[in-house]
Amino acid sequence: MTSAAFAQDAAPVAQAQRPESSDQGDASAQSPSADIVVTARFRSETVQQTPISITALSGDALTQRGVQGVEGIARSAPNVTLEKNTAGYGKSVIAYIRGVGQSDFLPAFEPGVGIYIDDVYQGTLFGSLFDFADVAQVEVLRGPQGTLFGKNNEGGAIRVSTRKARGDNSGYIEAGLGSYNRMTMKGAFDFSIVPDKMFLRIAGGFNKVDGYMDTIDFACANPTLAGAIPRQVPQNAEGNCKTGTLGGQQTYVLRGNLRILPTDDLEININGDLLEDTGEPAAEKLIDVNTEGTSPLALYQNGSPLGPNPTGYGIPFDKRFITADKYSSYVNFTDTRNNLAFPRVSNVRSWGVSGKVDWSINPDLKLTSISAYRAYKGEYVENWAGAPIHINTNYFKPTHWQFSQELRLSGKVSDIAEWTVGGYYYDAKTELNDYIYIPLVNFAFYGVDPVKDRDKSAFAHVVLHPIEKLAIEGGLRYSDVTKTYTFNRYVPNSGNPPATLPGFENNPSVRSGTKRVDYRLSAQYTISRDVMAFAVFSTGFKGPGVNPRPSSAAELLPFGEEDLKSYEIGLKTELFDRRVRANIGAYRSDYKNLQLTVTRTLPSGVPGSITANAGSARIQGLEGEFTIEPVDGLNINASVGYLDFKYLDLGDAANQVGGPCATCTTPFVPKWSIGAGAQYQFDLGGHGTLTPRIDYSYKSKTYNDVSNFEPGAIPGYGLWNGRISYVSQDKGWEVALQIYNAADKHYFVNKFQGYNALGTLLGQPGLPRTYLLSLKHNFQ
Repeated sequence: MTSAAFAQDAAPVAQAQRPESSDQGDASAQSPSADIVVTARFRSETVQQTPISITALSGDALTQRGVQGVEGIARSAPNVTLEKNTAGYGKSVIAYIRGVGQSDFLPAFEPGVGIYIDDVYQGTLFGSLFDFADVAQVEVLRGPQGTLFGKNNEGGAIRVSTRKARGDNSGYIEAGLGSYNRMTMKGAFDFSIVPDKMFLRIAGGFNKVDGYMDTIDFACANPTLAGAIPRQVPQNAEGNCKTGTLGGQQTYVLRGNLRILPTDDLEININGDLLEDTGEPAAEKLIDVNTEGTSPLALYQNGSPLGPNPTGYGIPFDKRFITADKYSSYVNFTDTRNNLAFPRVSNVRSWGVSGKVDWSINPDLKLTSISAYRAYKGEYVENWAGAPIHINTNYFKPTHWQFSQELRLSGKVSDIAEWTVGGYYYDAKTELNDYIYIPLVNFAFYGVDPVKDRDKSAFAHVVLHPIEKLAIEGGLRYSDVTKTYTFNRYVPNSGNPPATLPGFENNPSVRSGTKRVDYRLSAQYTISRDVMAFAVFSTGFKGPGVNPRPSSAAELLPFGEEDLKSYEIGLKTELFDRRVRANIGAYRSDYKNLQLTVTRTLPSGVPGSITANAGSARIQGLEGEFTIEPVDGLNINASVGYLDFKYLDLGDAANQVGGPCATCTTPFVPKWSIGAGAQYQFDLGGHGTLTPRIDYSYKSKTYNDVSNFEPGAIPGYGLWNGRISYVSQDKGWEVALQIYNAADKHYFVNKFQGYNALGTLLGQPGLPRTYLLSLKHNFQ
C-alpha cells in the first residue's frame, strides 16, 4: 500500500477496518520498498514521513530475527539497552535509550524509559520483562516523549501493539522443541460474533525450558574444603553432586481482543491478558571475592574480631566458592546455621484489562479514550553470596496495581494544521513485602513498604504547514506527579504486634513531587519525494523519588527530578527506486540534576548515604538505520549507534567511595551498538519458499555501576543468530529452525558489583548456543 493511500486514512474506524499485517502468512522478508506504518503521532503515516527517531518492527520481522521478548528489541535498535536484570531484582528489565534510563527496580525510582502495551503504560521495571504474545508491531521512540500520549518519558518509549480482531476465521497453531528440554506451544484464532459488528481474537501460549546453570553441592564436590558445611546430596549419590538448576522458566499467557463497531464512526477495543510466569532464580554465579580491608568478608576470615570460627563452619569465606565451570554455582538457599530456608523461585503473575474507544465525531475531529487497570504479584529470592555460606539474602513478594485514564481529542484545520490535546491520569500502589537477612552482623527485618504514585498531566501538540514541503511542530506537557513512600521495618519473631527497628516505630512516610512544563519544537522539510530532513528540540524529566534503602530514620529523605534537554537533527531517505532506505541522525542531550548516591551531612547532623540530585552530564551521539534490497528476495538491514557520555559536574557526588568519577561513563550503556542481518527467499518453483537468515549484534564494553569498577565491566562482544524457514506453497504450513548464539560465545548479560559493599562480585552468563525447531499451521 502506498504512502498516499495511508495519508487518506484519516478516521480511526477506517484505520481499524483496514486489513492489518497478518501472522497467517509466511515469515518472508519484508521488502524495504514496503511502507512501514506507525502511529507514533496517532495518525497512520510511514516511518519515512515521521520526524521522530523511530525503529519499527512488524510481528513478522520480530519472528524472522528471533526476537521473543522485550530484551531482544535492542539487537535491532541503535543506542538502546534492554537487558534482563540481576537475580536480586527479579523479573525486571534494565532499560536505557540514548544513555538515559533506570536499572533499580525499586518503586522509589521512576523508569527512565516508558514501556507500553496497546497504549497502556507499564508502571514499574519489575514485571516489564515479558515475552511477546500475538504482537502486531513494536515501535521504539528515542528521545523525550510526552507531548502526544501517556506518561512523561525522559529517555524514550517502547510501544508494543498486539493484533486486533478482524472476524475472518483465521488463526494459527505452532509448537516447538529446543535446547534444555524446551517446549513451546502458541496459537490464536480470530472469529466474528456479530458479522461486521463484533469480532473476537483469542491468543495464548506456553513456554517451558530447563535451567542452563547447574547448582552444585559444595560439600559433596569438595569434601576436604567444606569444613562443617553439611552435604545436601546423600552419600550414595554415586558422585553426582548436582542439586538443581538456575534459569529455568515456565510461562503461560492468555490474551484476548474484543473489537466492536457499533457504527461507522465508532470503534471499541477491549483487551485482556493473563500471565503466569514461574521459574527458578536467574542463572547467576560468583565471579570474585574480596576479603581485604573494609570488605565485610574480612570478618569471615581467620583471626577475625568475630572469633576463631566466624563463619560457623570452621572455614573462611574465600575464593574456594568460585566454580571452575562457566555454567555452575555452589549457591544454595538454605542457611543451616539458623535453619532458615528460602524458596528457589522467580515468579510473576499479572493480569490487566483495558478499553479503548475511538470516535470519529466528524471527518476532522476525533476523540480517543483509553481506560486500563493492571496488577501483578511477584516472588523471588537472591543469595548475594552466590555460595553455600550466606552473607546477605533477600526475599521479595512484591504486589502492584495501577489505574490509568487517557483522553485525546485531535483534529485538523483544512490542510493548514493538525492538532491534539489530551489529559492523562495515573494512580498506582506498589508494596515490596521484603525480608532482608544479613547473618554476617546478625541482622534481619521485614517490611511491607507501600509506595503510592500519582500523575495528573495535560498535553497539547500542533503541526503547522505554513508552506508546501515544510511542517513545524510544537508541543507542551504539564505534569503534576507525587510519590509517597511509607517505610516499615519489623523485627522477625519479636511478638504480636512485632517490634520495629529504632526510628521506624510509627511507619514514617516520605513524599516527593513536582509540577512542571515540558515542551517540544521541531521542523520537518521534504527536500524531495524520497528525502526528508528534520530537527527537534525537546525536554523531559525522570520523576522525583525517595531515598530507597535508608539505614536510619535520618536518611528518610526525598530527591528531585532529573532534567533533560535534547537537540536532534535527522535525515530520512529512500534511494534507487526505493531499494535503499537510509535514516541517519545526530543528537545531543544536556542532562542535569542526576539522581546519584552521595554522602551528605543530614538534618540530624550526622553523615549519611542517600540518593540525591547531583551533577550534570552531556550526552551526544550518532545513529543510522539502513535497509537494502539489491535484488528481489534479498533483504539486508543494519543499524549503528554511537554514544559519548561525559560528566560535566559531579557536585556532591564527587570523590564518593563507590561513586562516579569525572572520566566515568554511565552504566549499562555501550559506546557502540551495531546490528545487521540478511535473508534471501528462494522460490522452490511451486513447492513453496525457503528463507535462510543470519543476524549479528554487537555492543562495546559496558560498566555495571557508576564507579566503572573494572572487574565488574562486561567486555564488548558480538552474537550470531541464524534461522531457516520453509513455507508451503499455500502458506498453510511453516517449519523453522532458529539458532541462538550460533558461535557459542560465553558472555555476561549483567554483573552485580557488590565487591566493596558485600565482598562479592556476581555475574549472569548469557545462554550458550541453543536451538528451537518449530512447526506452524495457519488457518486460512
